[in-house]
Amino acid sequence: MYKKWLIVAGILIVIGFSGALLTAKSFFSLQNENDKQTKQFQSSEIQSIDVNNTVGTIKLAETSGDEIIVETIGSKMSNPIKIEENGETLSITNEADHTISLGVNFKKSSENITVYLPKKQYDRISASNEVGEITISQINAAHLNAESEVGSIHISDVSSTSIIASSELGNIKIQKYSGKLQVDNEVGSIDISTDEITEPLIAKNELGEIDLTINQDPNNILITADSEIGSKRIFGKKTGSYMSGDGSITVQLSTETGSIRVTD
Repeated sequence: MYKKWLIVAGILIVIGFSGALLTAKSFFSLQNENDKQTKQFQSSEIQSIDVNNTVGTIKLAETSGDEIIVETIGSKMSNPIKIEENGETLSITNEADHTISLGVNFKKSSENITVYLPKKQYDRISASNEVGEITISQINAAHLNAESEVGSIHISDVSSTSIIASSELGNIKIQKYSGKLQVDNEVGSIDISTDEITEPLIAKNELGEIDLTINQDPNNILITADSEIGSKRIFGKKTGSYMSGDGSITVQLSTETGSIRVTD
Protein backbone atom coordinates (compact mmCIF):
# COMPACT_ATOMS: atom_id res chain seq x y z
CA MET A 1 0.00 0.00 0.00
CA TYR A 2 2.77 2.43 0.96
CA LYS A 3 4.54 1.70 -2.33
CA LYS A 4 1.35 2.44 -4.28
CA TRP A 5 0.98 5.80 -2.55
CA LEU A 6 4.56 6.66 -3.48
CA ILE A 7 3.85 5.81 -7.11
CA VAL A 8 0.67 7.92 -7.13
CA ALA A 9 2.48 10.83 -5.47
CA GLY A 10 5.28 10.59 -8.02
CA ILE A 11 2.81 10.65 -10.90
CA LEU A 12 1.06 13.72 -9.45
CA ILE A 13 4.39 15.52 -9.04
CA VAL A 14 5.32 14.79 -12.66
CA ILE A 15 1.91 15.99 -13.87
CA GLY A 16 2.16 19.15 -11.78
CA PHE A 17 5.68 19.89 -12.98
CA SER A 18 4.68 19.31 -16.61
CA GLY A 19 1.71 21.64 -16.18
CA ALA A 20 3.94 24.31 -14.70
CA LEU A 21 6.34 24.03 -17.62
CA LEU A 22 3.52 24.24 -20.15
CA THR A 23 2.01 27.26 -18.39
CA ALA A 24 5.35 29.04 -18.19
CA LYS A 25 6.05 28.20 -21.84
CA SER A 26 2.70 29.62 -22.89
CA PHE A 27 3.28 32.72 -20.74
CA PHE A 28 6.69 33.51 -22.20
CA SER A 29 5.52 32.71 -25.73
CA LEU A 30 2.74 35.27 -25.37
CA GLN A 31 5.17 37.73 -23.83
CA ASN A 32 7.21 37.60 -27.03
CA GLU A 33 4.13 38.48 -29.09
CA ASN A 34 3.63 42.24 -29.18
CA ASP A 35 0.22 43.85 -29.31
CA LYS A 36 -0.06 47.33 -30.85
CA GLN A 37 -3.03 49.60 -30.24
CA THR A 38 -3.77 53.08 -31.60
CA LYS A 39 -6.43 55.53 -30.44
CA GLN A 40 -7.23 59.04 -31.59
CA PHE A 41 -8.82 61.95 -29.73
CA GLN A 42 -10.01 65.41 -30.70
CA SER A 43 -7.49 67.89 -29.30
CA SER A 44 -9.66 71.00 -29.19
CA GLU A 45 -11.08 70.30 -25.72
CA ILE A 46 -8.08 68.55 -24.14
CA GLN A 47 -5.75 70.81 -22.20
CA SER A 48 -3.89 68.35 -19.94
CA ILE A 49 -2.08 65.07 -20.63
CA ASP A 50 -1.26 62.61 -17.83
CA VAL A 51 0.83 59.52 -18.72
CA ASN A 52 1.77 56.85 -16.15
CA ASN A 53 3.77 53.73 -16.97
CA THR A 54 5.33 50.95 -14.90
CA VAL A 55 7.92 49.29 -17.14
CA GLY A 56 8.68 50.54 -20.64
CA THR A 57 9.12 53.83 -22.44
CA ILE A 58 7.13 57.04 -22.60
CA LYS A 59 7.41 59.34 -25.60
CA LEU A 60 5.57 62.61 -26.17
CA ALA A 61 6.11 64.44 -29.45
CA GLU A 62 4.47 66.94 -31.76
CA THR A 63 2.35 65.94 -34.72
CA SER A 64 1.28 68.01 -37.71
CA GLY A 65 -2.26 66.64 -37.52
CA ASP A 66 -5.27 67.93 -35.59
CA GLU A 67 -5.89 64.85 -33.44
CA ILE A 68 -4.08 63.43 -30.43
CA ILE A 69 -2.74 59.97 -31.27
CA VAL A 70 -1.96 57.43 -28.55
CA GLU A 71 0.06 54.35 -29.54
CA THR A 72 0.83 51.49 -27.16
CA ILE A 73 3.02 48.48 -27.85
CA GLY A 74 3.38 45.65 -25.35
CA SER A 75 3.02 41.97 -24.63
CA LYS A 76 -0.32 40.28 -25.13
CA MET A 77 -0.02 39.04 -21.54
CA SER A 78 -0.04 42.60 -20.20
CA ASN A 79 -3.04 44.35 -18.78
CA PRO A 80 -4.57 46.70 -21.36
CA ILE A 81 -3.52 50.33 -21.12
CA LYS A 82 -6.26 52.40 -19.50
CA ILE A 83 -7.02 55.50 -21.59
CA GLU A 84 -9.62 57.92 -20.29
CA GLU A 85 -10.81 61.32 -21.44
CA ASN A 86 -12.24 63.18 -18.48
CA GLY A 87 -13.25 66.71 -19.35
CA GLU A 88 -10.12 68.57 -20.42
CA THR A 89 -7.73 65.82 -19.23
CA LEU A 90 -6.53 62.79 -21.17
CA SER A 91 -5.10 60.07 -18.90
CA ILE A 92 -3.02 57.11 -20.11
CA THR A 93 -2.26 54.59 -17.35
CA ASN A 94 -0.48 51.25 -17.32
CA GLU A 95 -1.55 49.36 -14.20
CA ALA A 96 0.92 46.79 -12.86
CA ASP A 97 0.16 43.09 -13.05
CA HIS A 98 0.23 40.98 -9.91
CA THR A 99 0.68 37.21 -10.18
CA ILE A 100 -0.36 34.28 -12.34
CA SER A 101 -1.29 30.74 -11.37
CA LEU A 102 0.98 28.19 -9.67
CA GLY A 103 2.10 30.79 -7.14
CA VAL A 104 4.85 32.05 -9.44
CA ASN A 105 5.47 35.81 -9.60
CA PHE A 106 6.33 37.18 -13.03
CA LYS A 107 7.47 40.75 -13.40
CA LYS A 108 5.39 43.17 -15.40
CA SER A 109 6.25 43.02 -19.08
CA SER A 110 7.22 46.28 -20.75
CA GLU A 111 4.77 48.64 -22.42
CA ASN A 112 5.87 51.42 -24.76
CA ILE A 113 3.55 54.43 -24.79
CA THR A 114 3.78 57.12 -27.47
CA VAL A 115 1.57 60.22 -27.51
CA TYR A 116 1.54 62.55 -30.52
CA LEU A 117 0.20 66.01 -29.69
CA PRO A 118 -1.02 68.67 -32.14
CA LYS A 119 0.81 71.96 -31.89
CA LYS A 120 -0.85 74.24 -29.34
CA GLN A 121 -0.44 75.58 -25.80
CA TYR A 122 -1.40 72.93 -23.21
CA ASP A 123 -2.06 73.66 -19.54
CA ARG A 124 -0.22 70.66 -18.11
CA ILE A 125 1.83 67.73 -19.41
CA SER A 126 2.83 65.02 -16.92
CA ALA A 127 4.84 61.83 -17.59
CA SER A 128 5.68 59.36 -14.82
CA ASN A 129 7.55 56.07 -15.21
CA GLU A 130 8.79 53.46 -12.76
CA VAL A 131 11.36 51.76 -14.99
CA GLY A 132 12.16 53.10 -18.43
CA GLU A 133 13.04 56.12 -20.52
CA ILE A 134 10.97 59.29 -20.88
CA THR A 135 11.36 61.41 -24.03
CA ILE A 136 9.53 64.71 -24.54
CA SER A 137 10.14 66.91 -27.57
CA GLN A 138 8.58 69.91 -29.33
CA ILE A 139 5.90 70.48 -26.70
CA ASN A 140 4.39 73.75 -25.52
CA ALA A 141 2.80 73.55 -22.05
CA ALA A 142 2.37 75.90 -19.13
CA HIS A 143 3.48 73.17 -16.72
CA LEU A 144 5.66 70.22 -17.72
CA ASN A 145 6.57 67.42 -15.31
CA ALA A 146 8.67 64.31 -16.05
CA GLU A 147 9.46 61.78 -13.30
CA SER A 148 11.25 58.42 -13.50
CA GLU A 149 12.38 56.08 -10.74
CA VAL A 150 14.86 54.12 -12.87
CA GLY A 151 15.53 55.45 -16.35
CA SER A 152 16.78 58.41 -18.30
CA ILE A 153 14.82 61.57 -19.11
CA HIS A 154 15.35 63.56 -22.31
CA ILE A 155 13.50 66.84 -22.86
CA SER A 156 14.16 68.98 -25.93
CA ASP A 157 12.64 71.90 -27.83
CA VAL A 158 10.02 72.68 -25.19
CA SER A 159 8.46 75.95 -24.13
CA SER A 160 6.92 76.15 -20.68
CA THR A 161 6.32 78.40 -17.71
CA SER A 162 7.59 75.67 -15.36
CA ILE A 163 9.57 72.50 -16.15
CA ILE A 164 10.28 69.86 -13.49
CA ALA A 165 12.37 66.74 -14.22
CA SER A 166 13.35 64.21 -11.55
CA SER A 167 14.92 60.75 -11.44
CA GLU A 168 16.24 58.42 -8.77
CA LEU A 169 18.57 56.49 -11.06
CA GLY A 170 19.30 57.68 -14.58
CA ASN A 171 20.65 60.49 -16.70
CA ILE A 172 18.67 63.68 -17.28
CA LYS A 173 19.22 65.71 -20.43
CA ILE A 174 17.49 69.02 -21.19
CA GLN A 175 18.05 70.77 -24.52
CA LYS A 176 16.68 73.96 -26.07
CA TYR A 177 14.09 74.91 -23.49
CA SER A 178 12.48 78.10 -22.25
CA GLY A 179 10.91 78.72 -18.84
CA LYS A 180 11.68 78.10 -15.20
CA LEU A 181 13.58 74.82 -14.77
CA GLN A 182 14.05 72.49 -11.80
CA VAL A 183 16.04 69.25 -12.14
CA ASP A 184 16.52 66.73 -9.31
CA ASN A 185 18.57 63.56 -9.61
CA GLU A 186 19.97 61.04 -7.14
CA VAL A 187 22.33 58.92 -9.24
CA GLY A 188 23.24 59.91 -12.78
CA SER A 189 24.36 62.89 -14.81
CA ILE A 190 22.51 66.14 -15.46
CA ASP A 191 23.15 67.78 -18.84
CA ILE A 192 21.44 71.07 -19.67
CA SER A 193 21.99 73.12 -22.82
CA THR A 194 20.08 76.15 -24.05
CA ASP A 195 20.54 79.30 -26.09
CA GLU A 196 19.83 81.64 -23.20
CA ILE A 197 18.52 81.62 -19.64
CA THR A 198 15.70 84.05 -18.86
CA GLU A 199 14.14 82.27 -15.86
CA PRO A 200 15.56 80.76 -12.64
CA LEU A 201 17.25 77.35 -12.89
CA ILE A 202 17.85 74.84 -10.08
CA ALA A 203 19.76 71.58 -10.69
CA LYS A 204 20.50 69.24 -7.78
CA ASN A 205 22.34 65.93 -7.83
CA GLU A 206 23.58 63.50 -5.21
CA LEU A 207 25.96 61.33 -7.21
CA GLY A 208 26.81 62.54 -10.69
CA GLU A 209 28.08 65.39 -12.80
CA ILE A 210 26.25 68.55 -13.79
CA ASP A 211 26.94 70.19 -17.16
CA LEU A 212 25.35 73.47 -18.22
CA THR A 213 25.88 75.01 -21.65
CA ILE A 214 24.65 78.53 -22.45
CA ASN A 215 25.12 79.33 -26.12
CA GLN A 216 24.61 83.10 -25.85
CA ASP A 217 26.42 85.50 -23.53
CA PRO A 218 24.57 85.44 -20.19
CA ASN A 219 22.84 88.62 -19.12
CA ASN A 220 21.77 89.51 -15.55
CA ILE A 221 22.57 86.01 -14.31
CA LEU A 222 23.95 84.86 -10.96
CA ILE A 223 25.44 81.35 -11.12
CA THR A 224 26.39 79.43 -7.97
CA ALA A 225 28.03 76.00 -8.13
CA ASP A 226 28.49 73.79 -5.07
CA SER A 227 30.12 70.34 -5.01
CA GLU A 228 31.26 68.56 -1.85
CA ILE A 229 33.49 66.13 -3.77
CA GLY A 230 34.33 67.32 -7.26
CA SER A 231 35.66 70.22 -9.31
CA LYS A 232 33.77 73.41 -10.24
CA ARG A 233 34.41 75.34 -13.44
CA ILE A 234 32.39 78.27 -14.76
CA PHE A 235 33.35 79.47 -18.23
CA GLY A 236 36.81 77.91 -17.91
CA LYS A 237 37.62 79.30 -14.46
CA LYS A 238 37.92 77.30 -11.24
CA THR A 239 35.23 79.12 -9.31
CA GLY A 240 31.91 78.47 -7.66
CA SER A 241 30.21 81.73 -8.59
CA TYR A 242 29.66 84.03 -11.53
CA MET A 243 27.54 87.14 -12.03
CA SER A 244 26.65 89.23 -15.05
CA GLY A 245 24.64 92.45 -14.91
CA ASP A 246 22.44 92.75 -11.85
CA GLY A 247 22.31 88.98 -11.24
CA SER A 248 18.52 88.99 -11.01
CA ILE A 249 18.20 85.55 -12.66
CA THR A 250 19.54 82.86 -10.34
CA VAL A 251 21.14 79.61 -11.49
CA GLN A 252 21.82 77.15 -8.65
CA LEU A 253 23.89 74.04 -9.38
CA SER A 254 24.73 71.58 -6.60
CA THR A 255 25.95 67.99 -6.28
CA GLU A 256 27.35 65.97 -3.41
CA THR A 257 29.76 63.90 -5.49
CA GLY A 258 30.68 64.94 -9.01
CA SER A 259 32.04 67.81 -11.04
CA ILE A 260 30.14 70.90 -12.19
CA ARG A 261 30.91 72.59 -15.51
CA VAL A 262 29.37 75.70 -17.05
CA THR A 263 30.40 76.41 -20.64
CA ASP A 264 29.35 78.57 -23.56
